[in-house]
Amino acid sequence: MRDQLVSFVVGAYATEEDIAEGQCFADKVLAQVSEEELVEADVLSPEKADGFVPRVPKRMATLWADSQFACTSYIKLASRAQAFATNNQLDILTYSTCFGRRIGEARAKQATRAALIRNFKSPAWRELRAAEAYCLAQSQVLG
Repeated sequence: MRDQLVSFVVGAYATEEDIAEGQCFADKVLAQVSEEELVEADVLSPEKADGFVPRVPKRMATLWADSQFACTSYIKLASRAQAFATNNQLDILTYSTCFGRRIGEARAKQATRAALIRNFKSPAWRELRAAEAYCLAQSQVLG
């Protein structure tokens, strides 16, 4: 169970730092929710995940987001994800700086909670997506 939780944070090509952040996240979640509750909620089922974002019950969304944000920077994760998604065809420093300024960690946490319960009409989620699109356009590397 712990390894499955770690995998939600570390993604592909994990560094030692990524693994430590994933372990931190898993430990924080498991300190607040039992493995049985996670199994019952079916949050680790691949069918319940949209990309790297699982669907969690509303009662778990805040603790999930709080655990994730206590252990890692969303701006860092989002920047790494964009680099991966674009096959490194962006200036990651430009993207990170832009995204951090446009959304910030607090608003990103609100957007994460919304995504976890699939509330894609949330103002925070819409702001996050707009920031992603804007910053991606600003940081594209022309080949």
